Amino acid sequence: MSSDYDVVVVGSGLGGLSAAALLARSGKHVLVVERNDHPGGFAHAFRRGPYTFDPAIHATGELEFITNMLAHLGIEDDVDFLPVDALFGVIFPDFRLNLPFGVDQVIAEITAHFPAEATGINEFFALREQIFHEASQLPHAVGVRDLDAAVERFPTFFRYRGMTLEEAAAVHIQDQRLRALVASVWPYVGSPPARCGFLFYTQLLGSLISGTAYSRGSFQSLVDAFVTAIRDGGGTVEVGREVTDIRVENGSVSGVGIDSDTISAPVVVSNADATRTLLTLVGEESLPRPYVRRLRRLQPGLSAFSVYAATTLALHALGATHETFVFRHWDHAETYGEIVRGAPGGMWMSIPSLVDSSLAPEGEHTVVLTSLARREAHDWAAESERFTELLVDELDSIFPGFRESSNVIVTASPPTFERAAAVRDGAIYGWEMTPQQTASGRLTHETPIAGLYLSGAWTQQGHSCLRTLVSGEQVARRVLAATDGEDPIPSFRPSHLPALAT
Repeated sequence: MSSDYDVVVVGSGLGGLSAAALLARSGKHVLVVERNDHPGGFAHAFRRGPYTFDPAIHATGELEFITNMLAHLGIEDDVDFLPVDALFGVIFPDFRLNLPFGVDQVIAEITAHFPAEATGINEFFALREQIFHEASQLPHAVGVRDLDAAVERFPTFFRYRGMTLEEAAAVHIQDQRLRALVASVWPYVGSPPARCGFLFYTQLLGSLISGTAYSRGSFQSLVDAFVTAIRDGGGTVEVGREVTDIRVENGSVSGVGIDSDTISAPVVVSNADATRTLLTLVGEESLPRPYVRRLRRLQPGLSAFSVYAATTLALHALGATHETFVFRHWDHAETYGEIVRGAPGGMWMSIPSLVDSSLAPEGEHTVVLTSLARREAHDWAAESERFTELLVDELDSIFPGFRESSNVIVTASPPTFERAAAVRDGAIYGWEMTPQQTASGRLTHETPIAGLYLSGAWTQQGHSCLRTLVSGEQVARRVLAATDGEDPIPSFRPSHLPALAT
Protein backbone atom coordinates (compact mmCIF):
# COMPACT_ATOMS: atom_id res chain seq x y z
CA MET A 1 0.00 0.00 0.00
CA SER A 2 1.26 3.48 -0.86
CA SER A 3 2.07 5.78 2.04
CA ASP A 4 1.40 8.95 0.06
CA TYR A 5 -2.22 9.99 -0.49
CA ASP A 6 -3.89 13.33 -1.01
CA VAL A 7 -6.88 12.29 1.09
CA VAL A 8 -7.62 9.44 3.50
CA VAL A 9 -11.31 8.76 4.19
CA VAL A 10 -12.08 6.96 7.45
CA GLY A 11 -15.22 4.80 7.12
CA SER A 12 -17.19 3.85 4.04
CA GLY A 13 -20.72 4.98 4.81
CA LEU A 14 -22.41 7.01 2.08
CA GLY A 15 -21.04 10.26 3.50
CA GLY A 16 -17.51 8.93 3.13
CA LEU A 17 -17.93 7.15 -0.19
CA SER A 18 -19.57 10.14 -1.89
CA ALA A 19 -16.83 12.50 -0.69
CA ALA A 20 -14.13 10.04 -1.80
CA ALA A 21 -15.70 9.48 -5.23
CA LEU A 22 -16.06 13.21 -5.92
CA LEU A 23 -12.49 13.89 -4.80
CA ALA A 24 -11.13 11.04 -6.92
CA ARG A 25 -13.13 12.33 -9.89
CA SER A 26 -11.47 15.73 -9.30
CA GLY A 27 -7.99 14.23 -9.48
CA LYS A 28 -7.19 13.56 -5.84
CA HIS A 29 -5.31 10.38 -4.87
CA VAL A 30 -7.79 8.93 -2.36
CA LEU A 31 -7.70 6.05 0.10
CA VAL A 32 -10.87 4.82 1.85
CA VAL A 33 -10.32 2.65 4.92
CA GLU A 34 -13.16 0.48 6.28
CA ARG A 35 -12.86 -1.62 9.43
CA ASN A 36 -15.52 -4.12 8.30
CA ASP A 37 -14.94 -6.67 5.55
CA HIS A 38 -17.38 -4.80 3.27
CA PRO A 39 -17.99 -1.16 2.35
CA GLY A 40 -21.21 0.75 2.95
CA GLY A 41 -21.76 1.24 6.66
CA PHE A 42 -25.50 1.18 7.35
CA ALA A 43 -26.07 1.15 3.57
CA HIS A 44 -24.43 -2.29 3.25
CA ALA A 45 -27.04 -4.92 2.36
CA PHE A 46 -26.81 -8.55 3.39
CA ARG A 47 -28.06 -11.86 2.00
CA ARG A 48 -29.35 -14.87 3.88
CA GLY A 49 -30.04 -17.73 1.53
CA PRO A 50 -32.38 -16.46 -1.22
CA TYR A 51 -33.28 -13.27 0.69
CA THR A 52 -31.70 -9.81 0.44
CA PHE A 53 -32.16 -7.19 3.16
CA ASP A 54 -31.23 -3.54 3.63
CA PRO A 55 -30.43 -3.08 7.32
CA ALA A 56 -31.23 0.63 7.45
CA ILE A 57 -32.05 2.40 4.17
CA HIS A 58 -35.45 1.60 2.70
CA ALA A 59 -36.05 4.43 0.21
CA THR A 60 -34.70 7.82 -0.75
CA GLY A 61 -36.20 11.07 -1.93
CA GLU A 62 -34.93 13.98 -4.06
CA LEU A 63 -33.76 11.45 -6.63
CA GLU A 64 -32.64 14.17 -9.05
CA PHE A 65 -29.82 15.22 -6.72
CA ILE A 66 -28.57 11.64 -6.49
CA THR A 67 -28.83 10.88 -10.20
CA ASN A 68 -27.05 14.16 -11.01
CA MET A 69 -24.20 13.11 -8.73
CA LEU A 70 -24.04 9.62 -10.23
CA ALA A 71 -24.01 11.07 -13.75
CA HIS A 72 -21.09 13.35 -12.87
CA LEU A 73 -19.21 10.30 -11.57
CA GLY A 74 -20.04 8.27 -14.66
CA ILE A 75 -21.91 5.58 -12.75
CA GLU A 76 -25.54 6.50 -13.46
CA ASP A 77 -26.10 3.18 -15.25
CA ASP A 78 -24.87 1.19 -12.25
CA VAL A 79 -27.96 1.97 -10.14
CA ASP A 80 -31.55 1.32 -11.19
CA PHE A 81 -34.02 3.25 -9.06
CA LEU A 82 -37.56 1.90 -8.81
CA PRO A 83 -40.48 4.18 -7.84
CA VAL A 84 -42.05 3.37 -4.49
CA ASP A 85 -45.81 2.72 -4.35
CA ALA A 86 -46.93 5.29 -1.76
CA LEU A 87 -45.61 7.95 0.59
CA PHE A 88 -46.20 5.74 3.64
CA GLY A 89 -48.89 3.96 5.61
CA VAL A 90 -49.86 4.62 9.22
CA ILE A 91 -51.43 2.31 11.77
CA PHE A 92 -52.96 3.65 14.97
CA PRO A 93 -55.51 1.93 17.23
CA ASP A 94 -58.65 1.42 15.12
CA PHE A 95 -57.21 3.51 12.29
CA ARG A 96 -55.23 2.67 9.14
CA LEU A 97 -54.34 4.91 6.25
CA ASN A 98 -52.03 4.78 3.24
CA LEU A 99 -50.96 8.23 2.10
CA PRO A 100 -50.25 8.94 -1.58
CA PHE A 101 -47.43 11.07 -2.95
CA GLY A 102 -48.00 14.77 -3.57
CA VAL A 103 -48.76 17.61 -1.15
CA ASP A 104 -52.25 18.23 -2.51
CA GLN A 105 -53.07 14.53 -2.46
CA VAL A 106 -51.85 14.15 1.14
CA ILE A 107 -53.90 17.16 2.24
CA ALA A 108 -57.01 15.79 0.53
CA GLU A 109 -56.59 12.33 2.09
CA ILE A 110 -56.06 13.64 5.60
CA THR A 111 -58.88 16.19 5.30
CA ALA A 112 -61.29 13.42 4.31
CA HIS A 113 -60.72 11.89 7.75
CA PHE A 114 -60.60 15.18 9.70
CA PRO A 115 -62.94 17.54 7.79
CA ALA A 116 -63.44 19.89 10.73
CA GLU A 117 -59.71 20.67 10.69
CA ALA A 118 -59.51 21.53 6.98
CA THR A 119 -58.21 25.05 7.62
CA GLY A 120 -55.56 23.90 10.09
CA ILE A 121 -54.43 21.08 7.81
CA ASN A 122 -53.89 23.50 4.93
CA GLU A 123 -52.10 25.96 7.23
CA PHE A 124 -49.80 23.27 8.60
CA PHE A 125 -48.77 21.97 5.19
CA ALA A 126 -48.40 25.51 3.84
CA LEU A 127 -46.09 26.24 6.77
CA ARG A 128 -44.12 23.06 6.09
CA GLU A 129 -43.84 24.04 2.42
CA GLN A 130 -42.72 27.59 3.25
CA ILE A 131 -40.03 26.42 5.65
CA PHE A 132 -38.82 23.80 3.18
CA HIS A 133 -38.73 26.51 0.49
CA GLU A 134 -36.80 28.96 2.68
CA ALA A 135 -34.40 26.31 4.01
CA SER A 136 -33.59 25.18 0.46
CA GLN A 137 -32.45 28.73 -0.40
CA LEU A 138 -30.22 29.24 2.60
CA PRO A 139 -26.48 28.85 2.02
CA HIS A 140 -25.00 25.86 3.83
CA ALA A 141 -23.26 28.29 6.19
CA VAL A 142 -24.47 31.75 7.28
CA GLY A 143 -21.84 33.98 8.79
CA VAL A 144 -22.46 36.24 11.79
CA ARG A 145 -22.29 39.32 9.56
CA ASP A 146 -25.01 37.94 7.29
CA LEU A 147 -27.31 36.70 10.03
CA ASP A 148 -29.52 39.79 10.34
CA ALA A 149 -30.10 39.87 6.57
CA ALA A 150 -30.89 36.15 6.55
CA VAL A 151 -33.43 36.54 9.36
CA GLU A 152 -35.14 39.35 7.45
CA ARG A 153 -35.19 37.40 4.19
CA PHE A 154 -36.29 34.06 5.68
CA PRO A 155 -38.53 35.01 8.63
CA THR A 156 -40.55 31.77 8.78
CA PHE A 157 -37.45 29.61 8.89
CA PHE A 158 -35.93 31.56 11.75
CA ARG A 159 -39.22 31.88 13.65
CA TYR A 160 -39.73 28.13 13.73
CA ARG A 161 -36.16 26.87 13.81
CA GLY A 162 -36.16 26.56 17.61
CA MET A 163 -39.58 24.87 17.82
CA THR A 164 -40.34 21.23 18.30
CA LEU A 165 -42.69 19.42 15.98
CA GLU A 166 -45.30 19.36 18.73
CA GLU A 167 -45.10 23.12 19.27
CA ALA A 168 -45.36 23.92 15.56
CA ALA A 169 -48.28 21.53 14.95
CA ALA A 170 -50.19 22.95 17.92
CA VAL A 171 -50.13 26.42 16.35
CA HIS A 172 -52.44 25.25 13.57
CA ILE A 173 -54.08 21.95 14.56
CA GLN A 174 -56.42 21.46 17.51
CA ASP A 175 -57.36 17.78 17.24
CA GLN A 176 -54.77 15.72 19.11
CA ARG A 177 -55.30 12.68 16.91
CA LEU A 178 -54.70 14.76 13.83
CA ARG A 179 -51.54 16.17 15.39
CA ALA A 180 -50.43 12.60 16.01
CA LEU A 181 -51.15 11.71 12.38
CA VAL A 182 -49.19 14.58 10.81
CA ALA A 183 -46.30 13.75 13.14
CA SER A 184 -46.32 10.03 12.34
CA VAL A 185 -42.97 10.08 10.48
CA TRP A 186 -41.14 10.91 13.71
CA PRO A 187 -39.53 7.44 14.08
CA TYR A 188 -37.50 8.41 10.97
CA VAL A 189 -36.12 11.27 13.07
CA GLY A 190 -35.68 9.20 16.21
CA SER A 191 -37.36 11.66 18.60
CA PRO A 192 -41.04 12.09 19.51
CA PRO A 193 -42.85 15.32 18.56
CA ALA A 194 -42.12 16.91 21.95
CA ARG A 195 -38.36 16.51 21.32
CA CYS A 196 -38.08 16.44 17.53
CA GLY A 197 -36.87 19.60 15.82
CA PHE A 198 -39.59 20.92 13.50
CA LEU A 199 -37.00 22.27 11.08
CA PHE A 200 -35.47 18.87 10.35
CA TYR A 201 -38.90 17.22 10.25
CA THR A 202 -40.11 19.58 7.52
CA GLN A 203 -36.97 19.02 5.48
CA LEU A 204 -37.21 15.25 5.84
CA LEU A 205 -40.90 15.14 4.94
CA GLY A 206 -40.32 17.60 2.11
CA SER A 207 -37.68 15.34 0.56
CA LEU A 208 -40.12 12.40 0.61
CA ILE A 209 -43.52 13.84 -0.18
CA SER A 210 -43.08 14.23 -3.95
CA GLY A 211 -41.88 10.68 -4.47
CA THR A 212 -39.29 8.19 -3.26
CA ALA A 213 -37.38 5.38 -4.89
CA TYR A 214 -35.76 2.06 -4.04
CA SER A 215 -32.46 0.84 -5.49
CA ARG A 216 -33.06 -2.38 -7.43
CA GLY A 217 -31.36 -5.31 -5.77
CA SER A 218 -30.89 -3.28 -2.53
CA PHE A 219 -28.98 -0.12 -1.74
CA GLN A 220 -25.80 -2.17 -1.92
CA SER A 221 -25.88 -1.30 -5.64
CA LEU A 222 -25.49 2.38 -4.71
CA VAL A 223 -22.55 1.52 -2.44
CA ASP A 224 -20.94 -0.59 -5.17
CA ALA A 225 -21.38 2.21 -7.71
CA PHE A 226 -19.48 4.67 -5.51
CA VAL A 227 -16.70 2.12 -4.96
CA THR A 228 -16.45 1.75 -8.75
CA ALA A 229 -16.21 5.52 -9.15
CA ILE A 230 -13.45 5.74 -6.55
CA ARG A 231 -11.41 3.03 -8.24
CA ASP A 232 -12.06 4.45 -11.71
CA GLY A 233 -10.64 7.73 -10.41
CA GLY A 234 -7.47 6.01 -9.28
CA GLY A 235 -8.50 5.69 -5.65
CA THR A 236 -8.26 2.71 -3.32
CA VAL A 237 -10.86 1.14 -1.04
CA GLU A 238 -9.39 -1.05 1.69
CA VAL A 239 -11.75 -3.19 3.79
CA GLY A 240 -10.97 -5.22 6.88
CA ARG A 241 -8.46 -2.62 8.06
CA GLU A 242 -8.97 -0.16 10.89
CA VAL A 243 -7.70 3.36 11.41
CA THR A 244 -6.24 3.35 14.90
CA ASP A 245 -5.33 7.05 15.11
CA ILE A 246 -5.33 10.30 13.17
CA ARG A 247 -1.90 11.90 13.26
CA VAL A 248 -1.66 15.61 14.08
CA GLU A 249 1.48 17.73 13.84
CA ASN A 250 1.53 21.43 14.75
CA GLY A 251 -2.26 21.64 14.58
CA SER A 252 -2.55 20.00 11.15
CA VAL A 253 -3.31 16.50 9.94
CA SER A 254 -0.26 14.54 8.80
CA GLY A 255 -1.85 11.15 8.18
CA VAL A 256 -3.32 8.13 9.92
CA GLY A 257 -2.26 4.95 11.62
CA ILE A 258 -3.78 1.81 10.09
CA ASP A 259 -3.08 -1.30 12.12
CA SER A 260 0.75 -1.26 12.19
CA ASP A 261 1.17 1.05 9.16
CA THR A 262 1.54 4.80 9.00
CA ILE A 263 -0.13 6.47 6.01
CA SER A 264 0.79 10.06 5.27
CA ALA A 265 -1.84 12.48 3.94
CA PRO A 266 -2.47 16.22 4.34
CA VAL A 267 -6.25 15.69 4.42
CA VAL A 268 -8.37 13.22 6.39
CA VAL A 269 -12.15 12.96 6.03
CA SER A 270 -13.82 11.01 8.81
CA ASN A 271 -17.17 9.39 8.14
CA ALA A 272 -16.92 7.62 11.50
CA ASP A 273 -18.71 8.41 14.76
CA ALA A 274 -17.75 12.01 15.59
CA THR A 275 -16.99 11.30 19.25
CA ARG A 276 -14.71 8.40 18.34
CA THR A 277 -13.05 10.45 15.60
CA LEU A 278 -12.27 13.45 17.76
CA LEU A 279 -11.69 12.06 21.24
CA THR A 280 -10.17 8.67 20.38
CA LEU A 281 -8.56 8.83 16.94
CA VAL A 282 -7.37 12.45 17.32
CA GLY A 283 -7.26 12.80 21.09
CA GLU A 284 -8.64 15.47 23.38
CA GLU A 285 -5.18 16.95 23.92
CA SER A 286 -5.04 18.11 20.27
CA LEU A 287 -8.37 19.97 20.41
CA PRO A 288 -9.33 23.35 21.89
CA ARG A 289 -11.13 23.05 25.21
CA PRO A 290 -14.29 24.93 24.11
CA TYR A 291 -14.64 22.55 21.17
CA VAL A 292 -14.29 19.52 23.45
CA ARG A 293 -16.87 20.97 25.86
CA ARG A 294 -19.30 21.48 23.01
CA LEU A 295 -18.68 17.97 21.72
CA ARG A 296 -19.37 16.49 25.14
CA ARG A 297 -22.65 18.41 25.41
CA LEU A 298 -24.03 16.84 22.23
CA GLN A 299 -26.20 13.81 22.93
CA PRO A 300 -26.63 10.80 20.63
CA GLY A 301 -30.07 9.70 19.61
CA LEU A 302 -31.79 6.36 20.03
CA SER A 303 -30.73 3.01 18.66
CA ALA A 304 -33.03 0.32 17.25
CA PHE A 305 -34.07 -3.30 17.27
CA SER A 306 -34.92 -4.86 13.89
CA VAL A 307 -36.47 -8.13 12.82
CA TYR A 308 -35.71 -9.28 9.27
CA ALA A 309 -38.23 -11.88 8.16
CA ALA A 310 -39.73 -13.57 5.12
CA THR A 311 -43.36 -14.51 4.58
CA THR A 312 -45.50 -16.31 2.03
CA LEU A 313 -48.53 -14.11 2.76
CA ALA A 314 -49.97 -12.26 -0.24
CA LEU A 315 -49.20 -8.85 1.21
CA HIS A 316 -50.37 -6.92 -1.87
CA ALA A 317 -53.88 -8.28 -1.32
CA LEU A 318 -53.75 -7.27 2.35
CA GLY A 319 -53.24 -3.60 1.52
CA ALA A 320 -49.58 -3.50 2.49
CA THR A 321 -47.38 -0.67 1.31
CA HIS A 322 -43.62 -0.27 1.09
CA GLU A 323 -43.30 1.64 4.39
CA THR A 324 -45.74 1.80 7.31
CA PHE A 325 -45.43 3.47 10.71
CA VAL A 326 -46.98 1.47 13.53
CA PHE A 327 -48.24 2.93 16.82
CA ARG A 328 -50.06 1.26 19.69
CA HIS A 329 -51.12 4.67 21.06
CA TRP A 330 -52.31 7.96 19.65
CA ASP A 331 -50.19 9.71 22.27
CA HIS A 332 -46.60 9.80 20.99
CA ALA A 333 -45.37 10.79 24.45
CA GLU A 334 -46.74 7.49 25.75
CA THR A 335 -44.95 5.64 22.95
CA TYR A 336 -41.68 7.39 23.77
CA GLY A 337 -42.14 6.56 27.44
CA GLU A 338 -42.38 2.87 26.55
CA ILE A 339 -39.15 3.10 24.53
CA VAL A 340 -37.37 4.73 27.46
CA ARG A 341 -38.64 1.97 29.76
CA GLY A 342 -37.31 -0.70 27.39
CA ALA A 343 -40.44 -1.76 25.49
CA PRO A 344 -40.96 -1.69 21.70
CA GLY A 345 -42.23 1.59 20.29
CA GLY A 346 -41.81 4.05 17.45
CA MET A 347 -42.02 1.18 14.95
CA TRP A 348 -41.94 1.15 11.19
CA MET A 349 -42.40 -1.74 8.80
CA SER A 350 -40.63 -2.00 5.44
CA ILE A 351 -41.63 -4.42 2.70
CA PRO A 352 -39.21 -3.64 -0.16
CA SER A 353 -40.17 -6.78 -2.07
CA LEU A 354 -43.46 -5.03 -2.91
CA VAL A 355 -41.34 -2.78 -5.12
CA ASP A 356 -38.48 -5.14 -6.04
CA SER A 357 -39.47 -8.79 -6.41
CA SER A 358 -35.83 -9.85 -6.85
CA LEU A 359 -35.27 -9.64 -3.09
CA ALA A 360 -37.12 -12.90 -2.33
CA PRO A 361 -38.19 -16.07 -4.13
CA GLU A 362 -41.39 -15.91 -6.14
CA GLY A 363 -44.46 -15.92 -3.89
CA GLU A 364 -42.53 -14.58 -0.87
CA HIS A 365 -41.85 -11.17 0.64
CA THR A 366 -39.09 -9.71 2.75
CA VAL A 367 -40.35 -7.78 5.78
CA VAL A 368 -38.35 -5.61 8.17
CA LEU A 369 -39.97 -4.37 11.39
CA THR A 370 -37.88 -1.89 13.36
CA SER A 371 -38.49 -0.47 16.81
CA LEU A 372 -36.59 2.42 18.30
CA ALA A 373 -34.66 1.27 21.36
CA ARG A 374 -32.19 2.43 23.98
CA ARG A 375 -28.77 0.78 24.09
CA GLU A 376 -28.70 0.84 27.89
CA ALA A 377 -32.29 -0.38 28.36
CA HIS A 378 -31.42 -4.09 28.51
CA ASP A 379 -28.81 -6.77 28.56
CA TRP A 380 -29.64 -7.31 24.90
CA ALA A 381 -28.02 -10.73 24.69
CA ALA A 382 -30.61 -11.90 27.21
CA GLU A 383 -33.53 -9.82 25.88
CA SER A 384 -33.21 -10.24 22.11
CA GLU A 385 -35.34 -13.39 21.91
CA ARG A 386 -38.18 -11.82 23.91
CA PHE A 387 -38.00 -8.62 21.86
CA THR A 388 -38.12 -10.63 18.67
CA GLU A 389 -41.28 -12.39 19.79
CA LEU A 390 -42.91 -9.07 20.65
CA LEU A 391 -42.20 -7.70 17.18
CA VAL A 392 -43.41 -10.87 15.46
CA ASP A 393 -46.60 -10.60 17.55
CA GLU A 394 -46.95 -7.05 16.21
CA LEU A 395 -46.57 -8.24 12.62
CA ASP A 396 -49.10 -10.99 13.25
CA SER A 397 -51.62 -8.44 14.54
CA ILE A 398 -51.14 -6.34 11.39
CA PHE A 399 -51.26 -9.31 9.02
CA PRO A 400 -53.17 -12.20 10.64
CA GLY A 401 -51.39 -15.45 9.90
CA PHE A 402 -47.98 -13.82 9.60
CA ARG A 403 -46.41 -15.94 12.32
CA GLU A 404 -47.44 -19.23 10.72
CA SER A 405 -46.49 -18.10 7.22
CA SER A 406 -43.07 -16.68 8.00
CA ASN A 407 -39.68 -17.29 9.44
CA VAL A 408 -37.36 -14.81 11.11
CA ILE A 409 -34.12 -14.72 9.18
CA VAL A 410 -32.05 -12.57 11.51
CA THR A 411 -32.38 -9.81 14.11
CA ALA A 412 -30.33 -6.75 15.03
CA SER A 413 -30.22 -5.18 18.48
CA PRO A 414 -28.58 -1.92 19.63
CA PRO A 415 -25.23 -3.69 20.22
CA THR A 416 -25.47 -5.01 16.64
CA PHE A 417 -25.77 -1.48 15.26
CA GLU A 418 -23.07 -0.31 17.66
CA ARG A 419 -20.64 -2.97 16.37
CA ALA A 420 -21.63 -2.67 12.72
CA ALA A 421 -20.66 0.98 12.39
CA ALA A 422 -18.73 1.60 15.62
CA VAL A 423 -21.28 4.24 16.64
CA ARG A 424 -21.75 5.53 20.14
CA ASP A 425 -24.63 3.79 21.96
CA GLY A 426 -25.68 2.22 18.65
CA ALA A 427 -27.19 5.60 17.68
CA ILE A 428 -28.62 4.96 14.23
CA TYR A 429 -29.13 8.66 13.41
CA GLY A 430 -26.09 10.25 15.06
CA TRP A 431 -26.87 13.09 17.42
CA GLU A 432 -30.49 13.33 18.54
CA MET A 433 -32.48 15.66 16.29
CA THR A 434 -33.70 18.13 18.92
CA PRO A 435 -34.03 21.81 17.93
CA GLN A 436 -30.78 22.50 19.79
CA GLN A 437 -28.95 19.80 17.81
CA THR A 438 -30.32 20.55 14.34
CA ALA A 439 -28.47 22.34 11.51
CA SER A 440 -25.97 24.77 13.10
CA GLY A 441 -26.48 22.99 16.42
CA ARG A 442 -24.55 20.04 14.98
CA LEU A 443 -20.88 19.84 14.07
CA THR A 444 -19.56 21.61 10.98
CA HIS A 445 -17.55 19.76 8.36
CA GLU A 446 -14.41 21.68 9.34
CA THR A 447 -12.72 20.90 12.65
CA PRO A 448 -10.12 22.82 14.68
CA ILE A 449 -7.48 20.53 13.12
CA ALA A 450 -6.35 21.86 9.75
CA GLY A 451 -6.98 19.24 7.08
CA LEU A 452 -9.45 17.19 9.18
CA TYR A 453 -13.04 17.13 7.97
CA LEU A 454 -16.19 15.36 9.16
CA SER A 455 -18.82 13.82 6.92
CA GLY A 456 -22.04 11.90 7.48
CA ALA A 457 -24.95 11.91 9.90
CA TRP A 458 -23.04 13.56 12.75
CA THR A 459 -22.64 16.79 10.75
CA GLN A 460 -25.03 19.63 10.02
CA GLN A 461 -26.97 17.87 7.26
CA GLY A 462 -28.08 15.11 9.62
CA HIS A 463 -29.09 11.59 8.64
CA SER A 464 -30.85 9.80 5.75
CA CYS A 465 -29.45 8.47 2.50
CA LEU A 466 -29.92 11.80 0.74
CA ARG A 467 -28.54 14.01 3.48
CA THR A 468 -25.41 11.94 4.04
CA LEU A 469 -24.74 12.17 0.29
CA VAL A 470 -25.17 15.95 0.54
CA SER A 471 -22.69 15.96 3.42
CA GLY A 472 -20.16 14.08 1.29
CA GLU A 473 -20.64 16.56 -1.55
CA GLN A 474 -20.16 19.53 0.79
CA VAL A 475 -16.99 18.04 2.28
CA ALA A 476 -15.54 17.38 -1.18
CA ARG A 477 -16.19 21.00 -2.16
CA ARG A 478 -14.48 22.28 0.99
CA VAL A 479 -11.44 20.06 0.52
CA LEU A 480 -11.00 21.16 -3.10
CA ALA A 481 -11.45 24.83 -2.24
CA ALA A 482 -8.88 24.55 0.57
CA THR A 483 -6.30 22.52 -1.35
CA ASP A 484 -6.73 23.76 -4.95
CA GLY A 485 -8.41 27.11 -4.47
CA GLU A 486 -11.30 26.08 -6.68
CA ASP A 487 -14.39 23.90 -6.73
CA PRO A 488 -14.76 22.05 -10.05
CA ILE A 489 -17.77 20.00 -8.92
CA PRO A 490 -20.97 20.99 -10.78
CA SER A 491 -24.24 21.64 -8.99
CA PHE A 492 -26.38 18.57 -8.33
CA ARG A 493 -29.22 20.72 -7.03
CA PRO A 494 -32.71 19.50 -8.09
CA SER A 495 -34.29 21.72 -10.72
CA HIS A 496 -37.48 22.28 -8.73
CA LEU A 497 -35.64 23.98 -5.85
CA PRO A 498 -35.12 27.76 -5.88
CA ALA A 499 -31.62 29.15 -6.27
CA LEU A 500 -29.45 29.54 -3.19
CA ALA A 501 -29.50 32.97 -1.59
CA THR A 502 -26.56 35.22 -2.38
